Amino acid sequence: MTETKNAALIAQRSALLATVVLTRRLNIDVHPFGTAGDVGIDLIATIRPDADEELQGFLPFAVVVWGTSKELHNANEAT
Repeated sequence: MTETKNAALIAQRSALLATVVLTRRLNIDVHPFGTAGDVGIDLIATIRPDADEELQGFLPFAVVVWGTSKELHNANEAT
């Protein structure tokens, strides 16, 4: 596999894993942001407040996704 294809695969896999983790909370929506290869924000996530919550409105936050092809054996290596 070429290095460009490998980097694209890592980027796509990392964004998908980030989406899975973020959407474990059912009130979070995740949207792609920017294009592949951009440096900066990768995803925009929005929190949908419950109807009975005091804080209402558009609650977005930016997500920067990093990935690696290196095998990580524990959480300390990932930080």
